[in-house]
Amino acid sequence: MSYLRWAIGMLMCSALAQANPLFFGRDERVRMPVQQAPWSALGQLETRSGQICTVSLVAPQWVLTAGHCLFDEKGRPDPVIGVDFGLEGKRVAAHVRVVKRYLQPALRAGLRVHADGLSIRNEASSLDYALLHLQYALPIQPIALFKGNQADLRQALAKTGWRVTQAGYPDDDQTHLLGHPGCRVTALTPDHVLTHRCDTLAGDSGSPLLMQQDGQWVLIGVQSSAPAAADRAHEDNRAASLTGMQGWLRRYLPD
Repeated sequence: MSYLRWAIGMLMCSALAQANPLFFGRDERVRMPVQQAPWSALGQLETRSGQICTVSLVAPQWVLTAGHCLFDEKGRPDPVIGVDFGLEGKRVAAHVRVVKRYLQPALRAGLRVHADGLSIRNEASSLDYALLHLQYALPIQPIALFKGNQADLRQALAKTGWRVTQAGYPDDDQTHLLGHPGCRVTALTPDHVLTHRCDTLAGDSGSPLLMQQDGQWVLIGVQSSAPAAADRAHEDNRAASLTGMQGWLRRYLPD
């Protein structure tokens, strides 16, 4: 191979590494330390159909995830096989079964079945969350949930420059927790949706948007959906905001 062809090839590889149409510009994800809080509280859910999603431990025996993760590609209920915590390569710190699941009944009407899978209508994004009751309590520090209304969350986001951290188990690396520190929230809509530009793929559904508040990490949103690659110049990711689910969560979570 001539030097010129080698140089052109290297430049093309560099350009691909810098710009990725699946993300908002380039891939800015890094591996997160799953032995440390709050990352130790993030797990990987697998369903009977083989679907992979991310969950957050929000109480010793409860995890929060995306509601659409509980349906298969045809919109049918998809039972959860189990949840792995501390997943890193071949290592798993804990595997636990799910004994009960709770979600918003109205979400199902917001799901759209396509030839290539399932999508969520924008108007259903704020309902795209679910609680899973685990078989037993885990000795893992749960993630704190944001407490406050829309105005409180806007004020808290303003203090961080509308920057958050997202982390999950994406399809392109299902055995490592990948996070996007400092990614940007672009809006908090009146119907309790956080739009954002964190780097996510399939598998990141259900993953948390986290921010620092008073010295601790708090969960402010649950990843719901991402636009098609061709639409990312004018559409952002969508996450269900905690501000829209707090009353519902209090029905199930221990005080």
